[in-house]
Amino acid sequence: MARNHFQELSRILIVLALCCILLSPAFAAEQPVGPNRIVNKSTETAPVRSAYLLNTSGGTFTTLLINITAQTYRWKAYAGNVTGKLTLDDNLNYTIYDWNIASVAGEVYATRKSSIVQWSSIRCANKSTIRTEEIRLNISSANDDGINRTFMSSSLSHDEFYVATTRFAAGTCKSIATYVNSTSQAAKFQEVALYDSSYIVYAGLLENKQRGFDNNYYDFQLILPESGLEAQQAPTAYYFYVELS
Repeated sequence: MARNHFQELSRILIVLALCCILLSPAFAAEQPVGPNRIVNKSTETAPVRSAYLLNTSGGTFTTLLINITAQTYRWKAYAGNVTGKLTLDDNLNYTIYDWNIASVAGEVYATRKSSIVQWSSIRCANKSTIRTEEIRLNISSANDDGINRTFMSSSLSHDEFYVATTRFAAGTCKSIATYVNSTSQAAKFQEVALYDSSYIVYAGLLENKQRGFDNNYYDFQLILPESGLEAQQAPTAYYFYVELS
């Protein structure tokens, strides 16, 4: 009887131990993480166009329709690729096994929030939360290249994706798709505006080595808003996360 009682007690203790492990915060659901490093290969901008010569005779009256393409200072762009591996580590980063990444799927995120993003509270950004971000960045709601006018609606049907365990059905959030070969399109390089209860989080849905804006191959393309103050000296910093699926 004593032996049977000991065996039963052992089984109970094992079950309790497994429950403690499964409920432990150390075994929290997968969520976006900061990258090991980011290699900045280049930063460039468009060249300044020279003046257009126009010479008319005295005594004449000329009406003009001037067409211009001007570089915006309220946005900046990032394009690149994701490399790395999937790993099974303990809390001291000791690895028991890992897998090289042959192809990427998931999202790359960028936000101005310097503290940890509240991934459990993540949701679609709306007009009000985006307006708050515009105010913080000194961007007028009347600007043609403002954030709200860029992420104008959810009419672009972005693909379904997950942020940790939160599912976003296709077309539910305000989103854009950056260009391929300098041409507007909607199928690739989609970017979604999210909100974590305090800051906007921009999510770029990862592609797997697809032709991008300049016909080079990229995993992601992002555009991020910059301060609306032309005279600002320091650029706006963003914090990047990656989630693989």
